[in-house]
Amino acid sequence: MRFGKLAIGTAGCVALLWAGGTFGLTALTQRTLDDWAGQTGGTVGSVRPEPRLLSAQTRITDLDSGWQNGLTVHLGQAEVTWPFAHPKSGWLTLSGPLSIDGNWGTGTLTAEDLRLGVGLDSFVSTALDWVELHIGGAVFDPFGLSLDQLDLRTALMPLRPDVDIGEARYYAVDLAAAGLTLPDVIKDQLDPAAEQPATLDTLVIKGQVRLNPPVQLVTSAPLRIEGLSLDDFSFAWGDMALTGKGTLTIHDNGIPQGEVLLTLTGGDQVVDMIAVLGLINPDTTDGFKAMLKGASNADGVASLPIRLEKGLMYIGMLPIGPAPIFAQRQ
Repeated sequence: MRFGKLAIGTAGCVALLWAGGTFGLTALTQRTLDDWAGQTGGTVGSVRPEPRLLSAQTRITDLDSGWQNGLTVHLGQAEVTWPFAHPKSGWLTLSGPLSIDGNWGTGTLTAEDLRLGVGLDSFVSTALDWVELHIGGAVFDPFGLSLDQLDLRTALMPLRPDVDIGEARYYAVDLAAAGLTLPDVIKDQLDPAAEQPATLDTLVIKGQVRLNPPVQLVTSAPLRIEGLSLDDFSFAWGDMALTGKGTLTIHDNGIPQGEVLLTLTGGDQVVDMIAVLGLINPDTTDGFKAMLKGASNADGVASLPIRLEKGLMYIGMLPIGPAPIFAQRQ
């Protein structure tokens, strides 16, 4: 009899804790979305709890946001899950199409699997400790953009006691994408001779980024990139390939300074592509191609150390064009 009462009491306590956690986290989700919508000029539809055994889950419908640049986003339906085992983290799973409106038209993103995870630094802070994004089987209509798979993870790195960086923080970044099909209008610009397949093979970025101030879940504070360190950058598309590693310091005006080692395969096509992207001056492409040809080995692979200084890019003492400027969020 005592065991039966104990079991009933324990079950009652668990049910009470579950209900309190579910409705408490639903209220937290509502407040967070209300704050976010207030900052972006958006609206929030319904936010209601969904029963789950080991987590609190909230279903969101009809979430709209507006931005100063005229971009608006409408989220039809999604679920936010807060695992009880990791209460400082939450996951958003897209369960309906995401519509994006801009001055270029209206696009709709659908995905077989789209999950966004967020971990907070503490219970009383909105500072982000980590972010994970997984996309599988995504299509962005009517623009002909599709993606087989994308995985992104960023994590706040521990502070080094011997380095004073003020309010800034370092974040590790690990991005891997595969099977990206570009819209025809973009592919035609990057590959005007139609020498490459319709789908990009892989894109990998691993490194660290220094941001000031630290990233918050809900904030309107300006965010400035102060530094980049590339441990691994690789890009493969047909018979073109580009890899790189290096370290850059980003000044307040967005101009980078540092060195990057690039390794190129299919150099002429890579040069044409990065000229279209505005990374080098189109007037310098012929000289750049000749330099690559002289630096290439028997397999057509060239390694070039690129130095960025005072707003220009150099190979040795030879300037090859203006350095790219990193836009600063205002």
